[in-house]
Amino acid sequence: MGSITSYVPGPQMCCYYASKAFIHYFMRGLALEVNNSPVKVTGVEPGATWTGFGKRAGTEEALFF
Repeated sequence: MGSITSYVPGPQMCCYYASKAFIHYFMRGLALEVNNSPVKVTGVEPGATWTGFGKRAGTEEALFF
């Protein structure tokens, strides 16, 4: 599962942002590698969603929530 955070760096959660960037670029590279085959690569990169993540991460007051 990707995230819209894969496009920008972020404060106080750099490993999370970096892991999402890895997923984004891995997906793009994989899609190029299987381009001439019947395999399709699809990535989902949603924005902030309402879960318990913000509270658990201590960022529930952030504007994106």
